[in-house]
Amino acid sequence: MHPLLWLVVAALAIPGWQLVVAGITLMLVSGNSALLLSAVPITLAAPGRASSTAGTITAIVNIGGGLAGVVIGGIVERFDWSAVFVVWSACSLIAMTLFWLSMTRGEENSGQGSGLSR
Repeated sequence: MHPLLWLVVAALAIPGWQLVVAGITLMLVSGNSALLLSAVPITLAAPGRASSTAGTITAIVNIGGGLAGVVIGGIVERFDWSAVFVVWSACSLIAMTLFWLSMTRGEENSGQGSGLSR
């Protein structure tokens, strides 16, 4: 077992440390969410559209989170865990392709380099 995992197990065995471990875990998870829902819309959205962009991202994240358990559970029951990793890989490839297409389209339209500059 990984040494860090032993440390977590030992911390969970000490009364009162469960709250500390839970707090650290929530900070690590919530940090990504806060960055995605605040900094990204401000950076990428057109002026005056950051709140709409943040709301759209939040809606997509919540719908995806709600469906993930059902969809992944169905894939695991019908096929196997290896199929889940294939689906995740396919989703990653699709996302990378869409990102690449949006970046190249932004270069053609603006002529300024990346589509991220204002």
